[in-house]
Amino acid sequence: MGYYIGIDGGGTKTICLLGNCNNEVIDSFKAGPTNYHSVGAKQTEEVFSSMFTYFCDKHNIAKENISAICLGGAGIDCEDDENLLKNIFRTLGYKNKLLIFNDSITTLVGANGDMRDAILISGTGSISYGIDIHGNAVRVGGWGHIIDDDGSGYVIGRDALKKIMESYDGRSETTILWEKVSKNLGISDYEELIPFIYNSKKQHIADLAPLVLESYYSDKVSKDIVDKAVEDLFKMVKTLSLKMKIQNFQLSFGGSILLKSSLINSLLKKKINDEFPKVIIHAPYEDSAHGALNLALKVMDTKKERKL
Repeated sequence: MGYYIGIDGGGTKTICLLGNCNNEVIDSFKAGPTNYHSVGAKQTEEVFSSMFTYFCDKHNIAKENISAICLGGAGIDCEDDENLLKNIFRTLGYKNKLLIFNDSITTLVGANGDMRDAILISGTGSISYGIDIHGNAVRVGGWGHIIDDDGSGYVIGRDALKKIMESYDGRSETTILWEKVSKNLGISDYEELIPFIYNSKKQHIADLAPLVLESYYSDKVSKDIVDKAVEDLFKMVKTLSLKMKIQNFQLSFGGSILLKSSLINSLLKKKINDEFPKVIIHAPYEDSAHGALNLALKVMDTKKERKL
C-alpha cells in the first residue's frame, strides 16, 4: 500500500497528515514552525526529521513506501526556497515524489476542494490566490510585512501603533487605542511603545488587531484603520479577478482576521458582492494540511494532474 503525506508548514506551527491510497487520513503529527526564514534551516530539518520518525516508527513504514509528499509552506516564494527545502528532504533520505508550494496553494485546494476558484487570506499576513481560465495559478499580494501584507492583522496592529505615536506628537487626532494598547501591554508611557515595536515579532504586532476591531464603532481612528484594511483586501480580490479573467467564481476566506472577525468579514463581503454579484463567498471546506494531502494523492494520478 502506498502512503502519502500532506504538510502545512506555518510560521507558528506545522501540521502533517499521513494518508493512504484510499484517501483516508491515518494519523497526524504536530510540531513547531517550519518557515526557515524565521527559524532557520536546521530547526526546519529537525521538525521534518521528527515527522518521519513518528510516522515511520508508529506505523512501521519505510520512507520508500511513502509515494508522495506535498508541503505547503509559509515563506516559500521562489526557486531558491524550493531547492533548500528539497535538499532538506533528500538529506533526510526521502527520494520519492515531492511537491513544494507556497501555503496559499494548499490552502486554496483545502478550502475549495480542488485546484480551482480563489482564496483570500488575512491572518498575521495577507495573500490571495486563484486559478485562471487556463488552469494556471495567479497570485496577488503576500510580499511580506515590510512592504506588503495589506489588510492583515499585522498591518492593522502596525497602523494602530503609528496613529498612537502621531497622536502623542500632536500630528493626529486623539484615539482610544492608546488606552487599550497600554493596558494590554502593561505600559504607562508612550515612549515605552518603541522597545515593544522594534523588539517584537510580527505576530505580537498582529495580536493588537482585535483592539482596533472592537473600537470600530466608538473611535474614528480605529474605524479609519479597519476601513482601509477592508479596502485593501477588496483591491486584492478585484485585481485577482482581472488576472484570472473570471468574474463568476467561488471565493473562500481564510486566516484569523477574515474567519474570526465578523466585522471585517461582513464589511468585505458587502463590498465584494456589490461589485461582483456572481462571486460566491464561503468558508473553507478543509484546512491547508488536507489540501496538501489532496495534492500529494493526485500527483500520482496523471489523469487528475493540473498545471500549477
